[in-house]
Formats: sequence, structure tokens, C-alpha cells
Amino acid sequence: MSTAFGYCSQAAHIRGLGRHGGPDEPANVLCLCANCHVEFDNFALYVDEDGVVRRVRDRSSVGELRRHPEHAVDERHLAYHRELCVIGPPPA
Repeated sequence: MSTAFGYCSQAAHIRGLGRHGGPDEPANVLCLCANCHVEFDNFALYVDEDGVVRRVRDRSSVGELRRHPEHAVDERHLAYHRELCVIGPPPA
């Protein structure tokens, strides 16, 4: 997200802390803009098995998840998040 002072990003837990039992560690965190963070937390966005960020409502692609070589994301957390998104059958 662009601001008057530059770009802004937030750390978003993939598997939520508390009731979801997610750990507070880098492997359970994505760096997202504020808008995508809200959508991700509310299960409107997910990362598919191929690393593509998609909208739940129609599975449209938002773009490929960019990864930093020094920040490994635990795929199990992404799978857990996908299950919570309740992704239905593909749109007709």
C-alpha cells in the first residue's frame, strides 16, 4: 500500500494466534499491505498450493506470493488457512 511517506506493509499471521494455536514466529507470518491483511484475516484471500494469491469468491488471481529466500513460510499454516476459507467448487 502506498502512503504519502512511502510504502506500508504489515505482518499477518497465517494461522491466527490464540484460538487457532498459531505460533508467533516468522514461518507463520506474511508481509501484506493493510488492505490485503484485512482480506486475508477475514478469509477473502488465500494462497493456493502453487503460491498464487487468490480471491475466495471467484478464485481469481491477485498475483504470485513473492517470497524472500531468507523467510521460509511453513506450508502447513497456508494449508490450515485454506481450509478456513471454505473454498467451494470452481465458478461455472
